[in-house]
Amino acid sequence: MITSILKSIKDIFLGKEIFIDDPRIGVLSERVLSKDPDKPYSWVSEHRLPHQNEKTTFIVDGNFEGPFPAQLSVIYRILDELKDIKQKVDKELRKNAAIPDTLTTWPAEFYLSSLIPLDSETLEFELIFEAEDPEEMTYVSAVWLNGKLGDIALNI
Repeated sequence: MITSILKSIKDIFLGKEIFIDDPRIGVLSERVLSKDPDKPYSWVSEHRLPHQNEKTTFIVDGNFEGPFPAQLSVIYRILDELKDIKQKVDKELRKNAAIPDTLTTWPAEFYLSSLIPLDSETLEFELIFEAEDPEEMTYVSAVWLNGKLGDIALNI
């Protein structure tokens, strides 16, 4: 009884939690307070991709009906090209920055931890790669826009 009362209070003040099952990026959720189509919402999913030991957090812009289809299409493209993207990021890092000896094999040891929209209109995303080792605080970030990578950084 108390649990259902707390859920009702949450639904009133925070919005009703909606779930959408996406075949590629898992179950997305968001609390929807208004059915105003112009009110933006951020749908979130944590999903383990094939060939990764850790889950990736996906954030997708949308409205009360769900994520924007254009953003999902871009995410699918990024996932389809993920192996090539990691290779390009590695190539750029090696060209533009000194990679410590301990990180020369980062593409094999890091996974895509987050995929975050930076701009819903241009469909620009930030990709974050983190080490599977939770003690390793280093991460690699890159911006993806229209099939091109930019702002690639090794963050130590």
